[in-house]
Amino acid sequence: MLLEDVGQVLRTQPVLDLWEEALLVFCRVQQASIGQREALLRMGCLDRSLEKLAEHIDTFMSDTEALSYLDAAEVEQLRTYTPRLKALCQQLASYNLPSTLVHGDLHSGNVAFQHGKPIFFDWADGCVSHPFLDAVTFWGGTSVFADATAARTRLRTAYLAQWLAYAPMERLIEAAQVAEILGPLYHIMRNRDICANMETPWNKAMGTWVTFWVRELLDGLAEYERTS
Repeated sequence: MLLEDVGQVLRTQPVLDLWEEALLVFCRVQQASIGQREALLRMGCLDRSLEKLAEHIDTFMSDTEALSYLDAAEVEQLRTYTPRLKALCQQLASYNLPSTLVHGDLHSGNVAFQHGKPIFFDWADGCVSHPFLDAVTFWGGTSVFADATAARTRLRTAYLAQWLAYAPMERLIEAAQVAEILGPLYHIMRNRDICANMETPWNKAMGTWVTFWVRELLDGLAEYERTS
């Protein structure tokens, strides 16, 4: 199915003002969905809450097909992180930020500007989950900027400022840091769901994405242990 022309995608526009505008508009969409969990689920959004994410950890660790794309050392290392991952899910939940509508794959290739307004497309992974799991994916794509770190910091600060009614900035930053670690775990869950409904050879192609996100997860956990 073809998508109508939605304009120039954000990925090809390294203009930080546009990126910030898009992220803040999306934040308003998220906040407008607060309290609408049951309605969203009835509409067909998946439940990918932090509770579901924690439950997914054990099923993934026993998924021999998904893990077959990794080498034995990676599998062993991943399994040793099981308690840590569950604890991080609990930690992120402890900040008491509300569940919202989540795009599920909010990167700059899924956002375009048309007539001066951002359009968010490719909602195949739309779900109900922690809002920061969208945001960390979005600002994780700032490598298109000359100073990626500064761009990421600006986007993160602008986004988190919209949630000050729920927690002070210091705690929001902590929550965002945990969400950045758990982001790859969310994408593992998302891609496993996709693989479960695809036939060979497409599921094998998606399996490579599971592997990519596992390695991102391992890198994030290793960095977390070095700095915590």
